[in-house]
Parts: sequence; structure tokens; C-alpha cells
Amino acid sequence: MELNPELLGQLSPETLAALMEVYNEKNNKQLEEDGFEKIDEDWELSQFWYTKETADNIILLIGNYAKKHKKENIALLCAPSLYRAYLRNKDKLEDLNFALFEYDQRFSIFGESFNFYDLNKPLEIDAKHHKKYDIVVADPPFLNKETVQKVAESMRLISNGESMKIFITGLQVQEAVTAEFPELKLRDSIKIEHDKQRLQNPFGLFCAVDLEKD
Repeated sequence: MELNPELLGQLSPETLAALMEVYNEKNNKQLEEDGFEKIDEDWELSQFWYTKETADNIILLIGNYAKKHKKENIALLCAPSLYRAYLRNKDKLEDLNFALFEYDQRFSIFGESFNFYDLNKPLEIDAKHHKKYDIVVADPPFLNKETVQKVAESMRLISNGESMKIFITGLQVQEAVTAEFPELKLRDSIKIEHDKQRLQNPFGLFCAVDLEKD
């Protein structure tokens, strides 16, 4: 939206003030608490953001576990709202390195931490990430067996020999998750809620350890 200086000079102060208010609303990008531009869900990509409380709780549980067990590098697959939670809580998560693997290029605003990731090409991840991560967290966008299998391939590729894996997904694909990673168990005390509760399917967090105790 551009303003014509000649027309502006012909407006009354009251009209000019009203016009400038509208102009500023349309041109000022809304920022989230993490300081980056607000990004709305794209339902065509099956994006549904966590509530702030859910995302903060998960990222702090992961961070506390990582610090306690000296795990430094953490990968987040298809979980941009978890990465935003990391940014909000960065002062509590010092000395931890979080990397985001995500298809949606809008999240390239996060700079070097953003890595383009297409789950339909699960092994096309830069070699510098192979066997690197101590903790790998995945929240794939589609609730089906094929998606779980593809993301599991990527998780194995970037996990090191002692990596802890976390899968967050709908309970309807629980069998597919445990078929890929038999060690993972549903941690039903960790509640997974999405913004405005648009999803009817129950979700859960699967992990080999009890993040709330270990």
C-alpha cells in the first residue's frame, strides 16, 4: 500500500490521521513474543500450531533433560512452533543448539537454524547433519503410516548412536510409530493441545524416557 504525497496534502488533519492509522495497521508486521514475524497456519500443509503452554512445556522438558544428560544438539522435524518456543525460552536453554527441519520456506526467517526438509524425500538431508543430533523430535504433518515411515528414515539418518527420539503425533498412528521405534512409549501425562483446539484427533508424545522424571 503506497501513499500519494499530493493527495495527502489535500486531506484534513482528521482524515489524514485516520488514513495513517489504517496504513500502519496494514504495513506493520505483527511480531510474536520471540521477536519474529507472526506466521499463520497453512492448512494445505496440515499445519496446526501448539498452544503456547504446550510448546513451552515440551521445549523446557526437552531442554532440562538435555542439560542433565549432557546432550547438546537437538533437531526439530516439522515442528516450527516448538522452535518458536525455544526462542521464547532461550535464556533457560543456554548451551543447547536447536535446528529446525521444515518444508515451509516462511520459516527461513530463523536464519541458519532453518533447514529445508521435504519428508517425501527423507534421505535428502545435507551430509553435515548426518549422525549429528543427540535428540531428534518429530511432529509430522499428516496422520498416516506412510508419513511416519518417511520421517522415521530421516530421524535415523540424523541421529547419532545414542540419540533420544521423540515422536509427537495423533494417537491414530500409534502402531506405526511403535513399529518404527519399539522403545517409544506414550507419555500421556504430557498433554498436547493445539491453538484454538481445531483438531478433533487426540495427540500424544512418544518417548523412551519419562521426560518429567528422568
